[in-house]
Formats: sequence, C-alpha cells, structure tokens
Amino acid sequence: KSLKQPCKNKELCLEPGGVASMDAFLLYFFPTVYEKKQGASESNYCKFSDQLLQAFTSSLYIAGLISTFAASQTTQKLGRRPTMIISACFYIVGVVLTTLSQNLIMLMLGRIILGCGVGFGNQVYVLVSVFYVNIVLFLSI
Repeated sequence: KSLKQPCKNKELCLEPGGVASMDAFLLYFFPTVYEKKQGASESNYCKFSDQLLQAFTSSLYIAGLISTFAASQTTQKLGRRPTMIISACFYIVGVVLTTLSQNLIMLMLGRIILGCGVGFGNQVYVLVSVFYVNIVLFLSI
C-alpha cells in the first residue's frame, strides 16, 4: 500500500505533518481545520486544506529564503562568527515567541523569526562547508 494516496475530495487536500497534525494544536490555533479533519474520511495524508495552515507551514521557509540575502551581506561585512551569533539570537527569540504564543499572529511571527535564524545559519554553513571541501580537495592533490 502506498503511503501517498491521491485525494478523492480536492477541497480537503493537505499533507499534514509534525505539529500541524496534532489535534490539540489544531484545536487551539486552527479550529476550523480541526472540524474538517474530524469529518474527513480520507487517509492520514489527505485530510484538509486551509490557507492559514499552509501559510504557517511555509512561513519559516519563506523567511529563511528572504533572510539569506541579508545574511550574505552580514557575513561579508562582519564575518561568520557574528552572523552565527545573530542566527542564534533569531533562534532563541523565535523559539520563545513560538512557545509562548497565545494566538495565531504570535505563532506566525515566531515561525518567521525562526526562519530568519535558518537563513542566517544556512549562509554561514554554506561558507564553512565550501571551505572544508576546498581543504579536502587541496589535500587530495
């Protein structure tokens, strides 16, 4: 049996995962999605569709993509270490805000700040990994 089965009802189609598939989370932040999920007769991979839930899911990735451009300038001007410290600060603030969120706006803002931490962290990681690849290539010659 395939894990991903096509949806029969296109109106109720989303592949939830992680916290987005937890009933308590959906009931608190996305009650309409929770109601749709309870009435759905689909598989675990095809239950519901909601634009706010999809925005919640993708907000981290979009923020990470956009913040990478700022992170490249920061890395170029300040170096890797300050950029990693900025990334860690974004992570800490994002985790605290997401953990303490009382409404959807706080939750989304926390995810966006976490995304900025991802963007800054990825910028430095790429530089460090390219550095190590160059060393390995140099030593292998």
